[in-house]
Amino acid sequence: MSLATRMDTQRETSILFETFTWKIQNFSKQNTKKLQSKAFRIRGYKWRIRLYPLMRNVDHFSLYLMVADSLPPYGWNRNTYFKLSLINQLDENKSVVKETQQKFNGGYRSWGSFFVNRSVFFDSKQGYLVNDTCIIEAHVCVSDLSTI
Repeated sequence: MSLATRMDTQRETSILFETFTWKIQNFSKQNTKKLQSKAFRIRGYKWRIRLYPLMRNVDHFSLYLMVADSLPPYGWNRNTYFKLSLINQLDENKSVVKETQQKFNGGYRSWGSFFVNRSVFFDSKQGYLVNDTCIIEAHVCVSDLSTI
């Protein structure tokens, strides 16, 4: 698996995002029940992207942003505004983006969502898995304030 990391910032509607890009090559040779990125840092906090491409009795591709620390210290919490993106390599306008505002803490350490049906994801003509490679991005803004 090749991980390509691009940490940059972008200004969108007054929110400063930092971006992590995860490029998964040789996707068909990976553990297709659960994959997770290497840990990456945004605002000093460690995060991971996790995906479940082939869960039993599930016909869709889901992505999650999660706290990378196995057990954050007592009282740890962070307000985040973030987007997870499944990049369409054939037509950027067809990339699937889910965004939310969430408070992560010791008990609530991940957030995820359905992105596309598995049949769509695995069809290379659809653009999400091309040459056995998929690209996922996390755009994250972490706030120390009680609200974002």
